[in-house]
Amino acid sequence: MTGTFPTHLKSNNIGDIGVNAVSQIVNDELKYIFKRNSSEYDFGIDAYIEIVTDNGSVTGQVIGVQIKCGSSFFKVKSKTGFTFYGENKHLNYYCNAPFPIIIVICDPDTRECFWQKFSIESTEKTDSNWKINIPKRNRLSLKSKDQLAEIVGEPVDYSSQAQAQWEMTEAFKSADSILYSVARKDIESGNVKPLHDFFNRILSNDDLAINLQGKVVVSIDGYTLDKRELWEIREVRRWAKKAEPKIKYWFFFCANLKNSSTLIWLFTCLTKIISVKPSPLGGSQLRITYETKPLSEVIMRNFMYLNELTNRYGISVEENQRISYEAMESIGLDFLNEEEC
Repeated sequence: MTGTFPTHLKSNNIGDIGVNAVSQIVNDELKYIFKRNSSEYDFGIDAYIEIVTDNGSVTGQVIGVQIKCGSSFFKVKSKTGFTFYGENKHLNYYCNAPFPIIIVICDPDTRECFWQKFSIESTEKTDSNWKINIPKRNRLSLKSKDQLAEIVGEPVDYSSQAQAQWEMTEAFKSADSILYSVARKDIESGNVKPLHDFFNRILSNDDLAINLQGKVVVSIDGYTLDKRELWEIREVRRWAKKAEPKIKYWFFFCANLKNSSTLIWLFTCLTKIISVKPSPLGGSQLRITYETKPLSEVIMRNFMYLNELTNRYGISVEENQRISYEAMESIGLDFLNEEEC
């Protein structure tokens, strides 16, 4: 009669014994959370163990588990336990997993389970695959709790960090402008990472980034007593040429007719200047004549980055044009004055 009904294979039954045995130990003894992985998505991880502190806090820390059940896994003994033979197809999968992995072997008769944390350092090459030692001392039980907790490390309470980030975001959003001052030591060492990290923090929040359009002022600190203009200082020019392509979104964040200082010093450091004159519009604006070729290359690159960001945020063509116009005005150019471009 078996031919007319679905068949439950013995191998499936043994596999379930192993999963159930590990589940009972994890849930009942360790007081952790055991989550079985769907067989449809089993690529070497049979289950996940979620870490729970003694006060009941679920930390978000996870350990992946491969469970192998059967007497055959206990046949090859090592000096301290049992030799488990793994498959090469799982090696990269385990190494690239963003959480630790343990391998558990289960005796279907006694329901005893033994485990080992997977790491390349713990493996050895075989003729065609790899093997790892699973020590007898690593019997999965309440005594394993401290060892498993040590694998994931102490959980971190990010509440204060989150609060500080929220407060900074609100302060940035409510500010008329944000000043970032680049330290002289960073200029002289060619270190653009602090400014790059600053912009990355802004870019991680779409609302904040859109709110700060045209509000960021980047200044250079430490050269106040130097009689030269910034574009005449070799170290500043060198730093600017390194920073400009990494920061990328200068036009979006720094184009501002009320404060054009950022794009003025940046573009004069990136290109060659023929002349600097007061703007016919008056005020603090300048009209700068640049050497054409280096200027056009930098402008085209920054327009490309501006378009990239406005496309990402769904900003209108009209708004993009407004920012573009302000960028040109900020660096001392005029769309209508093409002979100066």
